[in-house]
Amino acid sequence: MPFITAARLRFPALIVLSVAVLAAITPSVVHEFIGHGSMCLAVGGHPTVVSTSKFWCTVPTPVVAAGGPAANLLVGLICLVLRLRLRTPAPALQLYLALVTAFAWFWEGGYAIQAMLLRRGDLYDLLAHTLGPPGIGMSILIALAGATLYIISAAVTRTALLSIAGNATLARHVSRSSWLAGTLAVTIAASISPLGPTNLLDTVLAIGLAGLPLLVFPPHRGTSSVTGTPFTGNAMIPVLTAVIWVLFTATLGYGITWGN
Repeated sequence: MPFITAARLRFPALIVLSVAVLAAITPSVVHEFIGHGSMCLAVGGHPTVVSTSKFWCTVPTPVVAAGGPAANLLVGLICLVLRLRLRTPAPALQLYLALVTAFAWFWEGGYAIQAMLLRRGDLYDLLAHTLGPPGIGMSILIALAGATLYIISAAVTRTALLSIAGNATLARHVSRSSWLAGTLAVTIAASISPLGPTNLLDTVLAIGLAGLPLLVFPPHRGTSSVTGTPFTGNAMIPVLTAVIWVLFTATLGYGITWGN
């Protein structure tokens, strides 16, 4: 991993990659399992299919459709507030919180644009079942709102990674490596699912394509005034990540199904 030599001890590659995998998994669990799942149960239904990008409920109401995006937006905000409020948290925790906000908000910002363009998905279904299919004006407004969230997320993430890493060169390496690790983790997990290519494609779009700002982390003009806090090497982080990823792959990755 192309981390600059002087910073290798501060930012061990394995720790960064492990944190990125956990951060990429989190929005999938929050959106599908917690968000949609809790709303499905709340309206008296029960899930029939849950995967990295699909959720089917026996009571397909607009409330269930709204649950996934709302949960991701909320969790992203909570992680942002926690990262800003915690004075001296562990750098690995800082990175995790920053990346969860990034992956969750990139997903929902990009998703709003995609939903209006393709006329399908949770947000489109929510509007179609409550207000009727959105017209051109409403579609443009929602797409612009999604683009605004996307741009804000990119700016917030860039600032966070510069603060955590302490310099632009290392921040770019951390950002790009995080995108690669997170995208590969959810893609491999979804690739074993029997739910078909659409499930895999939507998973890649939600994390990989939506998270592209992490890959194209822009150069920083000038020098950072923050030195960054050394990562405390904790061998349990990669081990914990491996266990969680295997569980994620065996459940949401493969897809959980229940009888009607």
